[in-house]
Amino acid sequence: MSRGISSVVVNSISNSRHIRMVTFAKLNFDSGTIYLHDSIGTFVWSDPVDGSQNWLGVGDFGGISTVQESTQMSGFEVTLVLSGLDADLMNAVMLQNYQGRGVTLYLGALDIETGLLLDTPNEIWSGEMDVARLSLGAADQNAIEIVCESDFSKLDDINGRTFSDSDLQAEFTGDTFMQYMTAMEDTNVVWRGASQIRYDKSPRPPFDPRDIPTSF
Repeated sequence: MSRGISSVVVNSISNSRHIRMVTFAKLNFDSGTIYLHDSIGTFVWSDPVDGSQNWLGVGDFGGISTVQESTQMSGFEVTLVLSGLDADLMNAVMLQNYQGRGVTLYLGALDIETGLLLDTPNEIWSGEMDVARLSLGAADQNAIEIVCESDFSKLDDINGRTFSDSDLQAEFTGDTFMQYMTAMEDTNVVWRGASQIRYDKSPRPPFDPRDIPTSF
């Protein structure tokens, strides 16, 4: 249960301190990075990549689906929800190319009595934005949903490489490692005898046991 939670937070729970878990989200857009969390107020702490940042609270207006994981190399989706249609986020989604931009989620713990973070939040998930949906309705039902894919989803992508001589030459001119790849497809290896490469599709001669060498 303590994986992804620092020892400071674990000790605080063991000592019956009243805490609340807070999820932080970092969304990288072309115009800049947005730093949010699902509590209230502004927290300042140093992201491992971006350094010290102001993380703005959206309170009950923000939500996140369950973060799943598996022992298999599988990618799971995470959906981020912000109701009320925040102007900055709406402009980022509507006017910018958000697909494929990075998303990182962190989990932190808030001391309810002091209102301070117990420790620097830990990263629990990373991936990319995939699909955004705008839901327009009554004032309290407007929402932005951003479906994000984990980094493992890249394993399902096709890279378009053909593993041919021309493909290798396009990237490394003069490298002849793949020069005979097409010939290898029709290679006929005669075990315990001489190997030969067949470039034609003519029928192979019938097998004759007398062709098997008697000495090696």
